[in-house]
Amino acid sequence: MMKYRQLLYVERPFDLPDITGEMLRNDFRNARASAAGWDCWEADEWKYLCPTATDRLADMLNAIENGMDWPAATMWGKAFS
Repeated sequence: MMKYRQLLYVERPFDLPDITGEMLRNDFRNARASAAGWDCWEADEWKYLCPTATDRLADMLNAIENGMDWPAATMWGKAFS
């Protein structure tokens, strides 16, 4: 790697804006109906969250993107037999 490093293309990291509650609300409003996820929420049900909830969800997602661990309550899933 060191010998050919000047020939290797290195892409600059993405500089994305923080997620906002408004971004989430727009995505949720435009979501098509689909099968429910592991949390039993269907895609078109997320549009019923109030603005405060989507703002807090955006805050949590931004914190995770900046290095915070996922909250303990999000670290489990359903098991079917």
